[in-house]
Amino acid sequence: MSGLPRAVVLAAGQGSRLMPLTADCPKSMLPIAGQPLLLRTLAQLEAAGFDAIDVVVGYRGDGISAALRARPGVRVIVNERYADDVNVLSLLLGLDGSDAPVLVVEADIAFDDRALPRVAAACADESVWVTHGPFRPPQLGGVLATDASGKVTDLRYVPRFDPALRGYKKLLGLLYVGPREAPSFRRRLAQAAAHTTRQYYMMPWVEHLPELPCRELDLGDVPAISFNTPEEYAHCQSLFATG
Repeated sequence: MSGLPRAVVLAAGQGSRLMPLTADCPKSMLPIAGQPLLLRTLAQLEAAGFDAIDVVVGYRGDGISAALRARPGVRVIVNERYADDVNVLSLLLGLDGSDAPVLVVEADIAFDDRALPRVAAACADESVWVTHGPFRPPQLGGVLATDASGKVTDLRYVPRFDPALRGYKKLLGLLYVGPREAPSFRRRLAQAAAHTTRQYYMMPWVEHLPELPCRELDLGDVPAISFNTPEEYAHCQSLFATG
């Protein structure tokens, strides 16, 4: 065993905004640099020393499960309610009742091989939200602000770019939940999922930030991108065309 926490990879969604590309293929299995993105991500996790990995599947989950069947150290968890879930339930299922530290990885992010070793080095006592440079137009989604020491002072989800948040950092879709915060986060996650699954897993953290102290790790100097539309997917393919 590596001593690193287990990783939970969220790969249950279809990616409806990518239609028709995802009509028969989950978003996480679209090819990047010559291989399905999920398999690329798993190889990067394993190379960085993460040897216990849970993958939460939903849409076209049988195909993903078959692709992972022979992969040691990888366990598949099925979210039967994926169609009604953003990802709060997927993560709750992925935690599987454990209050141990965990690395959460969204399966629609492609990143350079340098990213996960740096994340692994940050997996210690403190929880860490990973960012990728400053918040810029036309970005949306998760953003944060920190104090001079790197402690997160504000965490929020924004549905569109807000000029008032210039100076905030853009979340990348990687979260390390440290040992002190893991029990509280799982409890808050369960409460949130019981209320509605139509929300992101970050929302319990947003709503209870004082209870869940955390720091930032910025990977803005490392190529990384998420994609939600065919145009963004084409850009991602171009960025990682050489692997």
